[in-house]
Amino acid sequence: MDQQLLFLKNIFNETNIQLMNATYTSLIQESQQAFQAINWQTPSLWISVGTVVLSPLYWNVVARNEYKNKTLTKLFGTKELACWFFSASVFILGLYRDYRFTVAIKDQPHGPEAFPFLALPAVVAFGYIISTIGSMFVFFSMKGLGIHGTYLGDYFGILKTERVTGFPFNVVEHPMYYGSTMCFLGTAIWYASPIGVLLSAWVLIVYLIAGVGFEEEFTNKIYSNAQKKTA
Repeated sequence: MDQQLLFLKNIFNETNIQLMNATYTSLIQESQQAFQAINWQTPSLWISVGTVVLSPLYWNVVARNEYKNKTLTKLFGTKELACWFFSASVFILGLYRDYRFTVAIKDQPHGPEAFPFLALPAVVAFGYIISTIGSMFVFFSMKGLGIHGTYLGDYFGILKTERVTGFPFNVVEHPMYYGSTMCFLGTAIWYASPIGVLLSAWVLIVYLIAGVGFEEEFTNKIYSNAQKKTA
């Protein structure tokens, strides 16, 4: 009896392994076919790639110029009004980036036939979950930082008196960047879009390089200089 149970257990384990290998192989083949179907000549794809870069490039260049030359403050009369204008421009640019992302997805193969794996119920549910979490990261980050804190008010001379440590900053560093990326990936999953997945990865790379790499270092420099002046 024990030998029969052991025999059946071995068969079950071997069958399980074979099914997992078959599923993995099928997923690899499916992914290769999905990404090979991408049309790299489509203009909307490269417009989306460009707008992803444009957003952090714009806010870093304009904000650094403001810190050094006070161009917008001189134009609008006060640093608060200048920061509000800057915030609105960054927000509008972000909306355009999101729009171009969706256009790029719709101009490429998408849907269950384009990438069946992304249309699986469990994967779709995962897309909803990460989009919800990402939206929470972005919303509560903005709530904690305020408009000036969210849109680089420190570059305009509007410095925060203390570091924000509540949710989601107590969960992850740079929650706005990661949250935004999660929303992009969630959208890509909703559309079952191969190019959407790649563009989401591109968003994360750009945020880490331009947003975190350049912005964080310069922001630390601003507060360091402010402390030296008050010392």
